[in-house]
Amino acid sequence: CQPPAPPPSLVVTVADFDRTSAHDVIGFVHIDVSELPLDVEVDEWHDISLSREDRNAKPSKLHLLVRKSSEAGRSKRPSALTSALLGLVGEEGGETPVAEEGPV
Repeated sequence: CQPPAPPPSLVVTVADFDRTSAHDVIGFVHIDVSELPLDVEVDEWHDISLSREDRNAKPSKLHLLVRKSSEAGRSKRPSALTSALLGLVGEEGGETPVAEEGPV
C-alpha cells in the first residue's frame, strides 16, 4: 500500500531583478491546483514563503490571477492583454519568455 500522491501544485518563484548581478530568489508561492475551480479566474493574494530565514524580513504577499482551463491544448502563451497586465512585455517591446507549461 502506497501513500496517496500529493495534490498537484503550481509553484511560483519570486525573485528580485538585478541589472548588474544575479537575480536573488526571495521566496515561493504554492497553489494547490486541485482546489481551483475550472474555467474561473481566481484573483487572490498569496503569502510568500521565504527562501531563507531573515529576522528582518516582513511578511510579503503576491497578487495572482489564476485560471485552470478545462480545454486541452490551449495556447501556452499569455494573451497580449494578460502580458500587458502582468508586465511581461520587455523594455524593447519584445515579450519576456514565459515557461512552456501546459494549461493549469
